[in-house]
Amino acid sequence: MINKTVQLARAFILALLITACGQDYSPEQKEYISKIELERVEKNNWMQNDPSSPFNYKGKVEFHELNYFDIDPDFVFRSKLYELNPKDTVTIYGTKGEPRKVVRYGYVLLVIIKKITRLMFMKAKVRTEIFIIQYGSPMKQQIMNHMASADI
Repeated sequence: MINKTVQLARAFILALLITACGQDYSPEQKEYISKIELERVEKNNWMQNDPSSPFNYKGKVEFHELNYFDIDPDFVFRSKLYELNPKDTVTIYGTKGEPRKVVRYGYVLLVIIKKITRLMFMKAKVRTEIFIIQYGSPMKQQIMNHMASADI
């Protein structure tokens, strides 16, 4: 229990340092940073102590805190989902090479470091309906060609 208290105190101090130093963050950005820091402390605690954690699954192993990228509130995006009409059914391949039928549903436009990036959303039925973000795949050129002709 002391370990979790120490981790929470560290996260709180780190969040204070981040918000007190460096950039002048808005209240919303400060809240976002604090929320992510707390989630990271909780994740580390779960990984270290929970019996179902991969670190404890087959016996206790030495735990080192997880490594994370720096928190950057500039990478929080809001966008509109642009639906495609008509929606096409295409085949994508899972991590083991298995074909999966999905529906090209739509896309979002994000401005990342002054560059417009389009992320394609595919709709699939696994156990329930889910959306898959299609990015950086062999289909990327095909998707980009489609987007170039889409009415945005």
